[in-house]
Amino acid sequence: MGNTAEQTGPTLEIYGDYVCPYSWLLRPVLDRVLPELTITLRRRAFELRPVPAPFPDEGFLRATWETGVVPIARTLGVEAQLPSLRPRTRKAHEAVAFADSRGQGEAMSAAVFRAYFAEGQDIGRIDVLARVATGVGLDYIEMRDALERDQFTEHVLEDLERASELGITVVPAMVLTDAAAAETTRIGWQSADDLREWLESTLTTVME
Repeated sequence: MGNTAEQTGPTLEIYGDYVCPYSWLLRPVLDRVLPELTITLRRRAFELRPVPAPFPDEGFLRATWETGVVPIARTLGVEAQLPSLRPRTRKAHEAVAFADSRGQGEAMSAAVFRAYFAEGQDIGRIDVLARVATGVGLDYIEMRDALERDQFTEHVLEDLERASELGITVVPAMVLTDAAAAETTRIGWQSADDLREWLESTLTTVME
């Protein structure tokens, strides 16, 4: 997330979901690469399983976790255990949007990922999200009230509409937009080297 008003430089939009392990594991890569570059980061909401979409088969999730997620986590030095809960994430995205309006969007995003993947909390619950918010300096009552009143639902829906317009159906997805409004998209988890190469080559091409 982030305020993109009056931006003239390149912007990297990150579409992800808080139950997507590859979105979670992209965070440390972004933290490593983006400080090296002059790029504005904006997180965008994407629901992998909006109501009433069914949840994947447990066997499929476990197999995918062991063959896809665990090897990546090892390369990053991250301990990864498959969460037992399968929450919907609309309210989690709304909570991050609220936090962003208070200047704590990135901190809240990291905290929601941590709450789900490291602590096994039910991030589909408003009371859980409000407690997570206090950990990044936000007010419990304000967060709970904003979520109960659907204050940031429209914000999330706008992100989902933009994802649809861009043809994004899986996450993580990254959209690099330059000052001339040209857009380049990258899908899936990226290593630090691959992400850096893509960003640098794209930005160099734009400047030529």
